[in-house]
Amino acid sequence: MTNAPAVLLAGHPRAPLLAAIGGCAAAAGYRTAAVGGFVRDLLLGIISQDIDIAVEGDAIACARLLADRLGGAVAKTSRFGTALLMVDNTRIDLATARTESYSRPGALPEVSPGTLADDLWRRDFTVNAIALEIGPGRRGRLLDPTGGREDLAAKIIRILHPGSFRDDPTRMLRAVRLAHRLKFTLDAVTAERLREAVAGRWWQTVGPHRLGRELRLLFSENDLPGLCRSLDAWNLFRPLFAAIPTAAILTALGRVNGAAAMFENGGLAFDRPAVAALVIGGRAGDLLDSGNLAQPWASRLPALRSLLAAPAENHRLAAALRDIPPAVLAYLWIMCQNEEERLRLKPALDSVRHTRPNRGGPANPERTAASPYKEDK
Repeated sequence: MTNAPAVLLAGHPRAPLLAAIGGCAAAAGYRTAAVGGFVRDLLLGIISQDIDIAVEGDAIACARLLADRLGGAVAKTSRFGTALLMVDNTRIDLATARTESYSRPGALPEVSPGTLADDLWRRDFTVNAIALEIGPGRRGRLLDPTGGREDLAAKIIRILHPGSFRDDPTRMLRAVRLAHRLKFTLDAVTAERLREAVAGRWWQTVGPHRLGRELRLLFSENDLPGLCRSLDAWNLFRPLFAAIPTAAILTALGRVNGAAAMFENGGLAFDRPAVAALVIGGRAGDLLDSGNLAQPWASRLPALRSLLAAPAENHRLAAALRDIPPAVLAYLWIMCQNEEERLRLKPALDSVRHTRPNRGGPANPERTAASPYKEDK
């Protein structure tokens, strides 16, 4: 891990934009810092495309000022003091630095304005509770009140307080996802609190939209088989999805990346979470948010697969595949047992490619709106 974030930032493709944001904001009296996953990845030597900015002051007013000064546009705001700013096709999420409290487990937090340090202490894990100031005179200064850099060096995921999973149970899934992606481990206290949360099925206290959003993040990861094994090792997979991660399911999940490449090379967006949910089955699709257009087809999948496996039924297969969502076609392609089945599926794929380009689902579904409870990827 580098000890020179300012040097790394100087060579980052988003460094000029961050400097412009920090300068314009400071001229208007706002103190700003890049936070969360962007800073975590910077310290790990990873180039992150997501930019999250914490603002001491009114983030919405700051975003509007930045849009005016930088030639961008404010695409989304919320009553929680968050704003989505678009500048030169780059997405920047701004949020008012704040404190949070929870009226009950799983509830949306009650927020009030705070300092950058306050904002870091409300976050999920120490490795996401590091800020990098971007204003003139402070640019490159790290704020790390929770010891996140030490945990990055030790490759540890650590919650900030014992009630973290109870306050926001979506952090249960995030802890497993982040640990798997970074090849980190949970520290002893975090692991014990996670086991307690799993035993209590605390995810049931979270509203469906928030849980669905977290599952979209989960199913957007590249190594889906390995991640699902990790979920199962923590006893999360089976109770959450009402499904068993069989060898067949894990093998099929391993084909998702190939399907994504094929669809995207053909000009179709690929809804990876919806495809993954169809492969997993059980409750996985029902738990995704309302953007999951493929789920109503779940009950028809066995019949479609039977038609696909029967050459004599080509005419019935063609009729059954009319107006089918691309995610369902991707699922069928993944489940094909041989090249003959893929050849029978090809006319439907060609039809979708020619008549419904870019309707496979959001290219980055987890980043579609500024969120009052957004945590770091």
